Amino acid sequence: MRMLKMNGTWLFLLALVIVPCHMALAKGGKAVAANPQNAPIAKPQAPQVKPAGKPQAQAQVQPAKSVPLVKTHEKYTQTQAYLMRPELVNLVTKSYNGNFSIVNHMDVVSRVMAAEAELRDTHWALYHGVTNTWTVWQDTYTALFNHFNPSMAKQGDADFIYLRTRGKENIKAKDFLTGSLKNYGLVDDTGALKGLLLSTNIFLFGNTPVSEESTWLYVMKELSHAEPDRAMYESIMDEFGLSYQYVDELMKLVKLLEAKQQTLLQIFVPKNLIDDIGYLAWTKGIPAHQGSIDWVKKVKFKNKGKGIGRILSDLKNNFKNKQEKDPLFRDMLKDVEEDAYSIDDYLSKCCSNPASVPNMNEVQARLIFTDDILLNSASGVKMYRYTGVPYRKMKEYKKRFDALIKKMVVSKK
Repeated sequence: MRMLKMNGTWLFLLALVIVPCHMALAKGGKAVAANPQNAPIAKPQAPQVKPAGKPQAQAQVQPAKSVPLVKTHEKYTQTQAYLMRPELVNLVTKSYNGNFSIVNHMDVVSRVMAAEAELRDTHWALYHGVTNTWTVWQDTYTALFNHFNPSMAKQGDADFIYLRTRGKENIKAKDFLTGSLKNYGLVDDTGALKGLLLSTNIFLFGNTPVSEESTWLYVMKELSHAEPDRAMYESIMDEFGLSYQYVDELMKLVKLLEAKQQTLLQIFVPKNLIDDIGYLAWTKGIPAHQGSIDWVKKVKFKNKGKGIGRILSDLKNNFKNKQEKDPLFRDMLKDVEEDAYSIDDYLSKCCSNPASVPNMNEVQARLIFTDDILLNSASGVKMYRYTGVPYRKMKEYKKRFDALIKKMVVSKK
């Protein structure tokens, strides 16, 4: 059957229709709950450990700012707010053609939007693309941690994935930014801070069509990205006192996850905690300071052969040496103190009146891995995974994965 091309107007209208819905359609047109894990793909659960109920987990972590846990929801959800901008609708439909087209992946888009609608009163959604090879490592750590920490697992949320190992310092975003600017001159998530920061978009189609920054493009075509090696699996075994006996078998499971598309992570962070672990950012994780962004773009325009990476490196060294003697640095530091990089404030404005907010396609967010929130299943953080792996292959993966985890925990002496 021939696929009809969806132009910007139709995509715009579709956004208006889908977002208010709290139900997604499964194969055959049958309505199912909006939770993206229902169909066609579900995240492997830790064997022998079943979190009890749905606790009021958010209350277990005290936010730095006094933000209500439940706010009166804004006029639009995030994806809808983005698609309320005609120029962004046109950009998306123009940029994503062929297999990348939104129409060809409407099953994922509809579930993403339904999840945003379901959690719009309490959580903000952030988007991250990752290669399918990380699924096995993430599931291994999540399953083993939950098994050997049953009390934490019972307090935690079933829709939670450990994206890093625990053992990270609990630090607030404002303190992190202040310290990073004074110590390094500028944040660089490709350097020493790489393991501490998670690069995310605050809109599903944010940073269209910049391949290095677009979550959607990353999911549609695999880009260069570090993959977990054997040493990373061995470190998990070391943490839980297990032998390396089953590491090779675990790593072979990656073959079952080969697919045309990579993995999309939809990370929901409670609104009253988002500014504790996140901040508005631009490329390489620098704070979204408009003065600095404009300066970088100006220099790049004048020096067409000079990449943004080199320009930011020069700016970083200048900031480190001059500190507050540099007016851009001084202004950026002032913005940090005044909470100008608040994700909660920015998204509240976008979802209330998107037409009034500039640069919606360029702004990103960085999340900081800390044990109290992003690495705590009881913090209220939820993570939904979407992947192009066929259902039968994912089912086989889950079967083998669960069997391996059971062997591993039984074999521990």
